[in-house]
Amino acid sequence: MWRYLEGVKQPPGPGSKKRNAVYDREYEKTKRQRTFRTEWASSGRTWLVNTDEAGMYCLACKSHPTASAIDINKKGNMVSGTKSYKLDTIVKHERSKQHIAALDIWNRKPKEESDARKIIMNLNKDIYQKLVRMFRNCHALISNCRPLSDFVWLCQLDAMKGLQMGETYRNVMSAKNFVTAIAHVEFRNIAKIVDEAKFLCVIGDGSTDTSIREQEMWFVRLCIKGDIKVYFIGVESAERADAEHIVSGLKNIILENLMMDSAEFIRKLVSLGCDGASVMVGCKAGVSALLKQEQPCVVTVHCMAHRLELCLKDAAKKVSVYDKIINTLLMGIYYFYYNSNLNRSMLLRTFNAIKTGDDKLLIPVKSGGTRWIGHQLRAITAVVTSYKFIVAHLEQLTETRDRVSSDSKCKAKAFLKLLKAKNIVSFLLFLLDVLAPLRRMSLILQDRHSLLCRQHEEIAATKEVLLKYKDSCFKIFPDLNKVCIIIPSDGPQSKKLKDDEFQGVKLLNTPVGGGVAKQEFLERIQNALDSRFSEFLNNGARDILLLTRIADIKSWPLENEKLRDFGDEDLHQLMDHFRPVLKEAGVDLEEAELEWSFLKMQVSNKRRQSPKDFVPDWKVINQEYSDRFKNILPVMDLLLTLSPSSAEAERGFSQLKLIKTKLRTNLSDTSLNEQLAIKLLSPSMENFDPDDAIQYWNTSVLRSRRPNFMRDRVQQRKKDKENEDVQEIHEHDSMEAEFEGQGVESEETERDNDSVEVESEGQAVESEETERDNDSVEVESEGQAVESEETEREIDSLEDEFEAQTVESGQIEIETVAESGEVESSTDSEEEEESEVVMERIFEIEREIEKF
Repeated sequence: MWRYLEGVKQPPGPGSKKRNAVYDREYEKTKRQRTFRTEWASSGRTWLVNTDEAGMYCLACKSHPTASAIDINKKGNMVSGTKSYKLDTIVKHERSKQHIAALDIWNRKPKEESDARKIIMNLNKDIYQKLVRMFRNCHALISNCRPLSDFVWLCQLDAMKGLQMGETYRNVMSAKNFVTAIAHVEFRNIAKIVDEAKFLCVIGDGSTDTSIREQEMWFVRLCIKGDIKVYFIGVESAERADAEHIVSGLKNIILENLMMDSAEFIRKLVSLGCDGASVMVGCKAGVSALLKQEQPCVVTVHCMAHRLELCLKDAAKKVSVYDKIINTLLMGIYYFYYNSNLNRSMLLRTFNAIKTGDDKLLIPVKSGGTRWIGHQLRAITAVVTSYKFIVAHLEQLTETRDRVSSDSKCKAKAFLKLLKAKNIVSFLLFLLDVLAPLRRMSLILQDRHSLLCRQHEEIAATKEVLLKYKDSCFKIFPDLNKVCIIIPSDGPQSKKLKDDEFQGVKLLNTPVGGGVAKQEFLERIQNALDSRFSEFLNNGARDILLLTRIADIKSWPLENEKLRDFGDEDLHQLMDHFRPVLKEAGVDLEEAELEWSFLKMQVSNKRRQSPKDFVPDWKVINQEYSDRFKNILPVMDLLLTLSPSSAEAERGFSQLKLIKTKLRTNLSDTSLNEQLAIKLLSPSMENFDPDDAIQYWNTSVLRSRRPNFMRDRVQQRKKDKENEDVQEIHEHDSMEAEFEGQGVESEETERDNDSVEVESEGQAVESEETERDNDSVEVESEGQAVESEETEREIDSLEDEFEAQTVESGQIEIETVAESGEVESSTDSEEEEESEVVMERIFEIEREIEKF
């Protein structure tokens, strides 16, 4: 059938597709020679590169293979290089999810110096100094937790001082761009340091901000050649405070702020520092468990400062005296003076009346509401220091006959009863002695540069100090049938209590059960320390955290015999646990064990030779031995990277609450990250250099910046527009005055017509009076009256027509002025001709009336 149809080819028979495919393959191999076409790379594909050896490949995926999830060693793909020069190959790779992920990271990397950067450097000095002042203003506002709306009036203030601020960029949106540039530069600097580091430790914590949103804050701790640094990397608002959302937020922070691939970051991860919440340390579905799925050697460190708080909480649970002092006495006295200005004033007056020598007054402070031990110690110190003044004031309230409320008298009697009890005063002084070493340990743990390896000795020393304060106890030895009495050792504060008197105030009763309460409290603290810090104590189990003690140079033995084998087994177990990370960092494990023996001996010899000049600091050791021990020193950096506490995150949330207040609850997550970066990462106002931020701000847009645009062009256009508007208004006013003059003339004509009408009416009356005498005259007068009425109607119609033309001409004039700002001369001449015709007609009618 197809033979008889014009223009129709023979349909394909069976097996034609196979024959065509075979032909295409043979054609590709034998005849066609494909080459790389330059227009493929010039059409926005800056990532596409072609070389003679490897063929064409994707620069973004090759730079970030972990993000693209493509095997870089596998041949024939767009990462290693391919010579399949087809547009279809490029398009398929361009649309793949792996390429999009890698390209996103690649685009965030800082590019080389561009023409725009050269332009900003070539700007004249005045314009550049104007930008410097604006960037400094933005930095100062964020550093002092001020909103960006203050940027406008701050620039106005600078202009009033005589500084050249210009008119451009003096608005809130420009200030946001400046803040973004400053924050980006700070994050970029941190990204360079993180990329240089071989081992990383993340410190995280969660809290709720003023807008009732869950915020997860993250810091990174690293050590490069013995130098420990802790940096803020971002805060993320979690939809749900579960492990999956928290880990997802961490990866998003790494991508957005550090411009790094999360897989590359986690490959360097060795530790997670947190506050011990179950969502963080859960072994099955916690954050640490999810991170260990990607990096098995991650060590989770429960914040030691939080553990110390929990130890004190455990010890005070069943000690009634402690609860009575903290929750009843201290909190009651605090609110007694906090809620009454009169009570505070009278306490100050009492102090001024009876003070002697170096006495000082401390107003009672709140003992609860915060986590750190130091605040409880501060509250007890305030009451003990001002003890005699508080007692004197309370006695005045109970004994005075003046007008004092019954409520104040009752409270004063209750507080006096507790303050004058000897067991209460004795326990207050005892708490000062006990909390002092705990506070010292807490402050050491809160230091951002504190070392995990040095906390073993701190815990042991704290336990020994507490043992010294233990009250008289009796130990029975059944085999010897003897009782051993241990003599108590009072602390420096407890020694201030003499007999039944303290600070000149006579105490009322004897300490009933006071010694038992002290002994019980100390035993509970020691048991809590043993339980909470079991992995740091040498109790037989060899935990990874216990093995870190080899990095503490102060704990190394001085004798060569003991030093010879010191830490060998611990080092072997540590390197076995962190083997993947150490190999990724290029550490030779066998060579590291050999270098460990030499390093111990050389450092100990130097320590013995010059003990006064020796500094047990790994930063100094790296400067001296970095060339000889290239494998063991990175292992020490790994141990120094581990963080003993998450106090840095607590400090970060304090800054967050200063920035995101109740008046700024709508602050976005992006702005919050940028402002926290400036607050926590950038230098002080005195040391801030905005040069890098200005360069980034200038190069971060496609169009070139115009820092003097408003001053030169827009202002001139505004002035021209204002002049045109003024000219149009003057023209409009002159034309209105002209038409008003014509309206006045028409009103005068109308008055003349009215007078004529009155005269005609008088004539009509006269004609009626003579009607009886002369009928012919009556008929004539009636005819003339009719004619006068018709004439009057004609005059009225002409007046209405004139007024309508006047209004219409006024409207035409206003519309013409609003649209074009010009009034044509032809329109004016036509309107004048029409008005002249009307006036001539009116004059003719007036002449006829006069004739009549």
